[in-house]
Amino acid sequence: MFAMTSMGAKVIESINDGCAPYVFKISGQVCHRVGSLMPSEGHRPEYAQLYIFDTEHEVSNRINVASSSSRAPFHANQNIVASLIEMLDMHNPIVKLFRTARERLLGDSSDQYHIRLFGKADAHGDIYSAPVASEVVGMIVGDIGQTDVGRDIIIEDRSSRLQRINEQHCKFMAMQYPILFPYGEDGYHESLMYRQIGRSLSLKHSKATMAEYFAYRLHDRPSDFNTPLRCGRLTQAYEVDAYCSVEGERIDHYRTPSFQRKYRSAPYNSLANSVSSGIRSASSVGQRIILPASFTGSPRYLYQKYQGCIGICRKHGCPDLFITFTSNPAWPEIMEALPPGLQPSDRPDIIDRVFKMKLNILMDDIKKRKFFGPINASKNFPTHALFTLLNFPISKKTRYLCAVVYTIEFQKRGLPHVHIIIWLAKEGPFDAAMIDNFISAQLPDPTTDPIGYAAVSSHMVHGPCGALNTSSPCMSEGKCSKFYPKQFCEKTTILENGFV
Repeated sequence: MFAMTSMGAKVIESINDGCAPYVFKISGQVCHRVGSLMPSEGHRPEYAQLYIFDTEHEVSNRINVASSSSRAPFHANQNIVASLIEMLDMHNPIVKLFRTARERLLGDSSDQYHIRLFGKADAHGDIYSAPVASEVVGMIVGDIGQTDVGRDIIIEDRSSRLQRINEQHCKFMAMQYPILFPYGEDGYHESLMYRQIGRSLSLKHSKATMAEYFAYRLHDRPSDFNTPLRCGRLTQAYEVDAYCSVEGERIDHYRTPSFQRKYRSAPYNSLANSVSSGIRSASSVGQRIILPASFTGSPRYLYQKYQGCIGICRKHGCPDLFITFTSNPAWPEIMEALPPGLQPSDRPDIIDRVFKMKLNILMDDIKKRKFFGPINASKNFPTHALFTLLNFPISKKTRYLCAVVYTIEFQKRGLPHVHIIIWLAKEGPFDAAMIDNFISAQLPDPTTDPIGYAAVSSHMVHGPCGALNTSSPCMSEGKCSKFYPKQFCEKTTILENGFV
């Protein structure tokens, strides 16, 4: 309703079917665009144009835009909308300049003008003080000339095209989320320096990265009311947008010619030769950008990790334990960290931080405290450099490699879980007695172990399903898709194919 720029992305609305907490999920690439100051003939105003055109009916125009863009019925409070408009008019320097453009329009509609938003924050005013209109924006009357330099945003009065905003512009987030940044605060930009303290003097570089900036913003601090973390669903959109900006910056870095020259491109030349010889394929058209193994999630990254795990299997054989550790949004640590009025789904960052801390404790129990017994360790493993991102501890003295591998995944609604595989240092293969030492398929005694009984009965019991509950999510064609209830077994058995 108040955004000055449009967000272009494929938003997956089907996931929010009303049966679970809201999730903001997108697919594909994200881009942000801004149009002209005045709408085209026959089109209604939207985004930044709402601050300039037909401001006599601004409240109703904004409510109509928000209602038409939402599938679910939306009924905004006109008094709240009017109050937010008044607040932005009073405190937001970008909005103030749009209002100035409106005054010029009312005075002389034939006047041509443009709005310029400075791209370098440190070149206009004191970066440590609250921004004012003259420091962040300027109005250009007449021909735009050579003023479109650097990362400045030039908004023309009438234009039929949309212009894409660079994610590294200092006002990028303030224009997309004016409710989160009502004072038009600067966001990330290339000239953002570290604060000069004792520890920062030892750093090799003096400028903060985009990932470091957003990690700083998405963190609660005492006596600091962090507005971007207090807005529920809008916070989720801001966090997803921030992640896409970080990922886009990393990909842009790998696109540079100087970086691409480090990698061989002979296989892609052979593809081009195949096209010239008559083999037509759309996948071989255009310029190839090779992502290195240092880019998380790239094909080389995944292949490298796969080769590392296969190397361990070649050394120690098949893994012995496969452990799945899930997160619980009702953990007391999460509930205690939530600000008043928010749900765990509103703060995925808290859930992820608590999950990672608990995962670190679990890994210490497995590796250091040897909960499952001694773990295999390889001395002078030839590919130890592959495991820097797989959480493989390597001692500088003995260069031992603990045979533990895990990968963190996220469910469709954002909750993390981890899959862990372990190679134990044992003399022979597993038997049923050894498995029974680790796995207990029974309800704990509620009198002697009330915590264990509450956990198992709440989170580890399937059903009821079948005739007792035909609407259970596991039901398919009148039967349980997980094959419950299963036959009761007194003892653990291991089949010939290794299935327990």
